[in-house]
Amino acid sequence: MRRWYFESGLSWAGIPFLGPACDNLNDGNLPLRFLYPGEEQSLNAASYREAVGRLGGSNSQNAAMWLVQ
Repeated sequence: MRRWYFESGLSWAGIPFLGPACDNLNDGNLPLRFLYPGEEQSLNAASYREAVGRLGGSNSQNAAMWLVQ
């Protein structure tokens, strides 16, 4: 293993801050999830409705999915 690769991990301590971008169009919020594609409603309607229902009833990028609840 190359020395520079090994030593690069030794100086890392912690988790980097993840914040919204400067020109964020989401009222300054960091999105919690990707939106379902538009064609999902017509191609897989039953599963789409079930999944959106589990998110609180809206296909919003601010709805907390199971992973971040």
